[in-house]
Amino acid sequence: MKNYLKKALILLFAGLFGFLLFGLAACTTAGAEQVSGDTSAGAAYRSLGSETSTALMLEVSNATAKNIVSFAVVSSADQAVGYSFDTGGSGIVTGETVIMYFEPLGDALYNIVLTYSDGTEAVLHNLDLADVATLKICVSSSGITHVEYTDSKGVRWSTLDMELALQQAANEAAAAAQAAAEAEAAAAAEAAAAAQYNSSGYSYNTGGGAASSSASSQNSDTCVDDLILR
Repeated sequence: MKNYLKKALILLFAGLFGFLLFGLAACTTAGAEQVSGDTSAGAAYRSLGSETSTALMLEVSNATAKNIVSFAVVSSADQAVGYSFDTGGSGIVTGETVIMYFEPLGDALYNIVLTYSDGTEAVLHNLDLADVATLKICVSSSGITHVEYTDSKGVRWSTLDMELALQQAANEAAAAAQAAAEAEAAAAAEAAAAAQYNSSGYSYNTGGGAASSSASSQNSDTCVDDLILR
């Protein structure tokens, strides 16, 4: 009887142990698949550009509320130099992550020039993409497009303050240019009015000496009266 109970207990514990091992293995496998789907570069994400031995790889996520239908990486010193990516029919949709490959542009800093599905454009400035591992495109509550990125050392950064400062400087420059243009237009209008006044004042000279004298007297009286009224 004792031997029977002993064997039954051994079988029971062996079954429980096997069940726990099976469950642990199943959980570990499921977790590994989920992590692989989230972090494996290029495995779960759409690729843009051509992967070569010299190409830079950039993981880009669209964290804005709009699809990105145009995406270009250009030199910050010359926006005519760079690469434009084919983003596909719907573009880089909200919440999507893509892997981009592009050849480096020497030691240049980069700008990212993008267009949203509603036609608005944004420029992200002065990025050292050679040192960027992952990049998230964001829009602040005030509507400023910026990026949050992780560098090659795992440090996270945001360009919001820089983009705000650049936007403020651009707004101030535009306001100053508009004020200068308005001042120039006002000065030109004033000069034209003065020229027209002087021209009409001397138009009586064609009527002879007496008329000229009378016109001169009238002109003189007009100026004196004008001064007195002021």
